[in-house]
Amino acid sequence: MPPVAQASDFLAARRSNDRARVDARWQHDRRTLSQLAINRCLRGLDNPADATDDRLLNWLWGFLTEPTWVVSAHLPSRDLPALAGHNIDLAAAEMAALLAEVREVLAPWIDSVSATLADSIVAEIDRKVLTPFVVGDASVAWWKDPASHVSNWAGVCAGSVLTACRSLTAQGHPRPQEEALALDVLRRFADRGFTRGGECDEGMGYWIYGVAFACLGWSRLEADELAANVDVARLAQIADYPRRAHLGGDVFFSGNDSGLRASPPHYLTPWLAAATGNRFLAAWGAMPPAPAVAPIDPSPQPSSSNEWKRRADPSDAHLRHFGQILRLFAAPPPPAKAEDSAARAT
Repeated sequence: MPPVAQASDFLAARRSNDRARVDARWQHDRRTLSQLAINRCLRGLDNPADATDDRLLNWLWGFLTEPTWVVSAHLPSRDLPALAGHNIDLAAAEMAALLAEVREVLAPWIDSVSATLADSIVAEIDRKVLTPFVVGDASVAWWKDPASHVSNWAGVCAGSVLTACRSLTAQGHPRPQEEALALDVLRRFADRGFTRGGECDEGMGYWIYGVAFACLGWSRLEADELAANVDVARLAQIADYPRRAHLGGDVFFSGNDSGLRASPPHYLTPWLAAATGNRFLAAWGAMPPAPAVAPIDPSPQPSSSNEWKRRADPSDAHLRHFGQILRLFAAPPPPAKAEDSAARAT
């Protein structure tokens, strides 16, 4: 079983500015769950169960039954999770997408081990993320305020919600209201989360994180749905930012606390390059990851400093997600037509 966050772990963020106790479940333990699920896929969904299956089952159940998927630093007043609350953050939205796609892909295995688990996954995705996303209180539901500041949170949260909705629709559980709201927030992310020219003021690390999860959702749309819900010319501007920020090798112009170095996020670049016809992204995505220039400090950080400060290369920092790993095995869609790409490299 994954380590269970205790009440004191949640309160440590308020008591001593130690968010790492709960962040570790988001940033590290969830990677283990994703890897166990991928391992089951690679071994075949119909192969006989073994001890590894119980480990996957226990980790899946452990995350499913947590009181919240929101990390301690993002809870109101850094208090204990309110079990009837409507708070959503990056980690919670990501988890909804992860579990929806795990349920979708591993359906034969899930049904073979339990007659109740599949329904429980849907119920918890609804309770912890999709219902709060629609009915969330105005004090926390920033995504429902058209005038609110737009950051990469919009791309991560709405992209994850869209991913969960499309996955559930494919499984016979459509969530049209939640999907429509996610698409609306993603439109705001594309329109206002970047400069007029499509640049990300905060640097490549933030661009990768926000755009990656937005694309996780957009990539589940059919071509006609993408054209109807996304300004493809604007998306092409955003997709061209890495080319314009590229200084040479694996070094990019940086901003805020994002690092200078970035290897291509291979789960993202094939789809986005094909959807926008961006040649730089296609070439960059074909490159192997660059070696890190400094070791990653594995020790817990008893502070609110974010993950980028502790990494030499941020491009794989969020490759802890089942959907992203799964997309490394998926072929990209056919390239966009030339007339649909308004911001090709020139």
